[in-house]
Amino acid sequence: MTLELSNLLAEIKTATSDILDKDLSKVRGFSKRQLKAIGVQTLLIKEGVDSGEISGELQTFFEESLKNMVTNFVNTLKGITAVILEKVWNAVVEILWKTIGFLI
Repeated sequence: MTLELSNLLAEIKTATSDILDKDLSKVRGFSKRQLKAIGVQTLLIKEGVDSGEISGELQTFFEESLKNMVTNFVNTLKGITAVILEKVWNAVVEILWKTIGFLI
């Protein structure tokens, strides 16, 4: 039973690691691009405010736009995370059911 348990755990670890390695690398790339865009937008707004080119309602508009960018970024990450967790769940359950002998 010890060997069987070791094999089962190794199979689960491999399956989950493969999913996480693949999907998290995509998330890292997405996050890097989005955070760069948010950072650039922030600095452009700051420069406009400092120079006096952006003020009043225009400043409020840009600040709200920036807030929306961040909100959309975080919501997208939440959705991607949910999908990744679902993939991990499915992989683990498939392994467990195959081990028990259930058909999938």
